[in-house]
Amino acid sequence: MDLLTTIENSLPSLPNRSRKVAAFILEHPEAVENYTVTKIANLSQTSASAVMRFCQSH
Repeated sequence: MDLLTTIENSLPSLPNRSRKVAAFILEHPEAVENYTVTKIANLSQTSASAVMRFCQSH
């Protein structure tokens, strides 16, 4: 299973902020590769710590 499928399958069980990060990644998979944690946080309307926690859990 690839990472995007794993993220998609985990959406229902994610906390709200992690769900926002996941949704942003699923909507912009190519762009996310080049974004900083801070930029992903800003664009997904979360915090850098929420993005880091999401990344560590996946």
